Parts: sequence; C-alpha cells; structure tokens
Amino acid sequence: MATRAGRRVAARRTWKVAIRGRSFCFVDAVHVGGPDELATLLAPVRRAGTVLRETVRPLRLSEIGTLCEEPC
Repeated sequence: MATRAGRRVAARRTWKVAIRGRSFCFVDAVHVGGPDELATLLAPVRRAGTVLRETVRPLRLSEIGTLCEEPC
C-alpha cells in the first residue's frame, strides 16, 4: 500500500513532467459563499488550461492557513 508521502512524491514527478518547458500558475482563492457561485467564479480559470491539481473544498476558518501551506 502506498504511503501518503510516497503518493506526494509520485504526484510531484507527474507535475514536473507535465509542466517541463511550459508556463503554469497556481491559483489560491477563498470564497465566502455558496458552491454554485464559486463554480461560476472559477469557471474562467478552469477553462484557461489543464488543471493538474484540483484542491477546491469547503474549509473551516481555522484551516484557511493551509491554502498556502502556512501554519495557522
């Protein structure tokens, strides 16, 4: 069974291959509203290119610092 750390390493290798020689960006966002409104707001961003990692999910206020992997 793969460990969490092992899956992260494998994912990083996949990203490196996918973005090698290409332009890319990371988008961090916080939205205080409903999921339908959020989907509408993010639609243009998602259409801009290939999404390599989707991390949109509901968060508690105490978890917001994890968006940029910063401590709370």
